[in-house]
Amino acid sequence: MERIKRLPLMGLIAAGLLLFGLGCDDDPEVPPTGEIRLSTHLLDFGDTETELQFFVTNIGDSTLIWYIASIPDWAQATPDTGTLVEDDTTWIMVQIERDSLDSDTTTGSLVIHTDADDVSLTLIVQRPLAGHLTLETDTLDFGETLTEQQLALSNTGNAALIWSINDIPDWMDIDPASGTIGAGAQIQVTIGVQRLTVDPGALMDTLLFLSNFNDDSLVVLMQRVCNLLGDNFNEGAAADWDATALDVAQHNDGYVVLDPNSVVEAGQLMQTISPTAPYTISARVRRTVQTADHKHYGLLLEGSTTDDALYFAVTVDDDTNYTIQQSVAGNWDTLSTGYSNSLSIAEEVWNTLRLDIYEDSGTLYARGYAGIDDTPLFENIELDSTLNFTKIGIRSDEYMIHADWFCATSH
Repeated sequence: MERIKRLPLMGLIAAGLLLFGLGCDDDPEVPPTGEIRLSTHLLDFGDTETELQFFVTNIGDSTLIWYIASIPDWAQATPDTGTLVEDDTTWIMVQIERDSLDSDTTTGSLVIHTDADDVSLTLIVQRPLAGHLTLETDTLDFGETLTEQQLALSNTGNAALIWSINDIPDWMDIDPASGTIGAGAQIQVTIGVQRLTVDPGALMDTLLFLSNFNDDSLVVLMQRVCNLLGDNFNEGAAADWDATALDVAQHNDGYVVLDPNSVVEAGQLMQTISPTAPYTISARVRRTVQTADHKHYGLLLEGSTTDDALYFAVTVDDDTNYTIQQSVAGNWDTLSTGYSNSLSIAEEVWNTLRLDIYEDSGTLYARGYAGIDDTPLFENIELDSTLNFTKIGIRSDEYMIHADWFCATSH
């Protein structure tokens, strides 16, 4: 009978333990790693701050390489990459630019990548409440013919602004000239020019637009050119004029310039025309003090007979009277029909006279202006339907006037 060896109990336990030990390895060793920690996860710049700092720390047990993987376009971080040894700390400066922001409150994320993981930081930026006045152009050119243009004013800010125009020239009309523009809103301003109230030639002025946030300016250009009436008048030379003691020159811009040192003395400066209403005649003249009282100077429209005459005259007496006279048979002292307005004008002062002839429903009318004021001294003066004006000019009566320029404009 076969014998079976029996192992003692303690031997079996020892053998089992030995076999278990041979079949099981110890736990593997974990390699050291770095780990990044942010001092904060939020940077709030409010509506005034432009730069804020935070710091990063390596709380791991190995060197850590990091860099900024993404950041909003309106922000910049310095430094944007680096290396941290164990327990090392680095400060990072974040700067922002509000001018590129489209909304009042903007948020974005700054992401830092490491060889261990990614961490993010939230950025919050607000725009301060402020309006910003913007003009659609910096120049308006009215050229030789335009009388009105539109200008867009915009508020590109996020708060309502109050605006106004400083020192509007007399030859401009602006509507509106002040007001309020809401945040992000736009308005239209109408700018008109009074071309007939200024001397012939080029004119330029600058409008200053003021607001409670910022200011802006607009250059306004205009050319006053006289489109002289009639073929003869258009190229009028000295020989074409009937003048007394007066030099006449044709200006390059198409209007007649009179020598300011010359005078009209008890005479008239005339030119043949064939006008069709509406048209305007105007001149800049000044008087010289004389001993004679109640004498006249001014603009003259004359017909084929001495009874067909229309004067826009300044009557020289103790005060200055602007008088319109028609059909006076060459006698300035005798009024047939007309208008008189007393205005005080200093001696030896240049004055612009302007006479408009216009038609309404087949009837001719006249209105007159003086100086640069565009409010007529008189208007709706009905003219005799039989008047047939064939000449145009300046006249004085028994005393001297100085003439600076004279022109006729067809509308």
